[in-house]
Amino acid sequence: MSISGINKINLLNEALLVTWFQSSRILVTWDGKLLQLWSPDGAEIFRYRFEKVFRISRNPVRDAIVVGGVFTKKTGGFVINSAGDMVGAIDPLFEWSVDGEKLLSLTVKKDKRMLSLWSYGDFKVTRQNAVKIGKQISDLNWGFEANYVLGINYNDNKAYVIDVSTGKTKMDFKSKGELSKIVWSPFANLVAIGDKKGNLNVYRISFSSKGKLRKEELLKKKFDGAIRRMKWCSTNQLIFIANNNVNLINIDTEEVTKLGPGTIFDTTFDVNYVAIGYNNIVRIHGAISGEQRKVIKLGGAVNDLEFSPNGNYLAIASSDFMVRIVGESEF
Repeated sequence: MSISGINKINLLNEALLVTWFQSSRILVTWDGKLLQLWSPDGAEIFRYRFEKVFRISRNPVRDAIVVGGVFTKKTGGFVINSAGDMVGAIDPLFEWSVDGEKLLSLTVKKDKRMLSLWSYGDFKVTRQNAVKIGKQISDLNWGFEANYVLGINYNDNKAYVIDVSTGKTKMDFKSKGELSKIVWSPFANLVAIGDKKGNLNVYRISFSSKGKLRKEELLKKKFDGAIRRMKWCSTNQLIFIANNNVNLINIDTEEVTKLGPGTIFDTTFDVNYVAIGYNNIVRIHGAISGEQRKVIKLGGAVNDLEFSPNGNYLAIASSDFMVRIVGESEF
């Protein structure tokens, strides 16, 4: 079902999070209490009562999501399929593989840290392997290279490349300033690092003939203010926020397109459009040209926004208890 214009969904509480299933046929919202599944025209499909939600991540290939949070007084990562069925539970810190067939999760019990590998198929989640890791990790980022994961520790200001099968550290990354964000590209073996002093670095990871990992610095730039909210758009395009301004950079040419003020953003998969939220305004731009195409004024502050994977819709969550679904005709 497709929509034109802007469709509005009223929630019982403040709209905090939105995300889509990969098919773009189901929207997920969370208002601080209820996690709800909707069709794009605003028909409710299913609901769960989550006491807390830390993160929501969609499978990049199949129709499934993982919700990290507290459900029925249990903390974990809860796997939900497109029918609204909860088909498995893993650790609360997790990442999907790029091919959508696996999940990585991290659990910490006292000083023991275990990295678990799960398979996803036939509407169930199965643990395949678990390894002990020695490094203190507070976040995960799993990118192009399926055999390795970035384990991030903001306290010691480092990110570690960890072998998924053994738990051993193979390489580390650090920044001059306090680390704020690090992202491994899903399109290539490129790692982007941003810090709170405005330093942006991009590295290429390669493998020697003996299987050792090497890193090569491809880009080094300084921006005015802390860098946060980075996202790889393609093999050579990175979008990020520096000092509350959204920028798109071409890694090959180092050309920067400045898109204006924003605290949150998202791009369509084909990188044709960028949506930027700032206070109670959402602006839609042409990504490469930077041309502003649409301004949407809200009745409250923007909390979250996300394009559907097929690029047909933009979902906006705001503090006025409302989720807006904007049809492509409005772009």
